[in-house]
Amino acid sequence: FDDSGAAFPANTCGADCTKLWAGGGEKEGDKQVVAMGEFPTKNVAAITVVQLGQSVQLMVLFPILVFMVKSYRVVDPDDAAAVSSYAGFLASAFPMGMVVGSFVWGKVSDRVGRKPVLAIGCTAAVGASLALGFVNNYYLAVAIRLTSGLLNSITIMLKCIAGEILDKSNSALGMSILTLGWNVGTVLGPFIGGVLQCDGILGISCQGALSIFERKPFLMAMGWTAFLSFISLLISVFVLPETMNKHRHVYEVIPGDAETELAEMANGANDLEGKGQGTGGENAQHRTASNGTHSPDEESAGLIKEEK
Repeated sequence: FDDSGAAFPANTCGADCTKLWAGGGEKEGDKQVVAMGEFPTKNVAAITVVQLGQSVQLMVLFPILVFMVKSYRVVDPDDAAAVSSYAGFLASAFPMGMVVGSFVWGKVSDRVGRKPVLAIGCTAAVGASLALGFVNNYYLAVAIRLTSGLLNSITIMLKCIAGEILDKSNSALGMSILTLGWNVGTVLGPFIGGVLQCDGILGISCQGALSIFERKPFLMAMGWTAFLSFISLLISVFVLPETMNKHRHVYEVIPGDAETELAEMANGANDLEGKGQGTGGENAQHRTASNGTHSPDEESAGLIKEEK
């Protein structure tokens, strides 16, 4: 508001005023000033490690898919077309489950919080990885991957947490680091699946105490994947904060009759039409009519400051 009580437009401000904005920061003249928040280094590092483990979970099977299908004897191992078809279906079972489950877990996290849902996803990843290393049946392997995808809410929760711990001043950097974690996992996953095997190029011997890996040739790769998922579980439980309760809208306005009315409407304290019939609403409407054509919604966009 200027000295006469007239509201400036929501998207402009004269040189003689400073306005508070709903997205944070201030508008001075024709420049928007964004308050620089402290970068949450520990939390961003934590969600990046969890994201890496999730990427490994998805990518680890690709170097060994064909050999897994052949070992299950579900089709003739020499029938290349059949083997590739079954391998493709096994590979798609996990992301297929994620697609279906994502709608459910998003709503659940809004009720119980981000951390419990993230912990459920990490626990499912640990169990599914170990189970897949021991299984000898193709259809059971598909069921394990599909169930793991349905219970996997990791990527969804990580993006929710990132959005709630970052602000305008550091969101670009934070999301870039989170994406980097995924990209590193896409490199590490195939490496674990294809290189960390018995009698492979690294010369890992599976004799003696490690003979179980010779009987279960895919257990070593899946065991490393389970280990990374277990690290993710520990991080989700003991390191990451619960961010859902912090993502709330708190409004502040400059004191005054019209401003108070707008604050109450923004916080849902009163119905917009009902307030428009009261004394304060009439005053606000009178000022708007006499000084401009801006609606109460436009005024509130320029007056209200949102804090987290």
